[in-house]
Amino acid sequence: MFWRNHPTAERIGPRAISGTVQGRAIAAGFVGIPVSGHSLRAGHATTAAGNGASIDRIAAQARHRDLGTLLNHYMRLH
Repeated sequence: MFWRNHPTAERIGPRAISGTVQGRAIAAGFVGIPVSGHSLRAGHATTAAGNGASIDRIAAQARHRDLGTLLNHYMRLH
């Protein structure tokens, strides 16, 4: 999970992340379009791969230790 940027370093829970992502998507005009943290990660991985980034570099950027997780759950290549 992500960490708050303050001295107590408390975890930000899934609901807080989801609410933030959905709120920002609506503010950007994505009304009625499902957006989630997962879709943002998948979009990043897919776009990076489509632009020629190596799988190892994408995994490092996304902090995936298991390449199988990255390839099977986050990359949408046709």
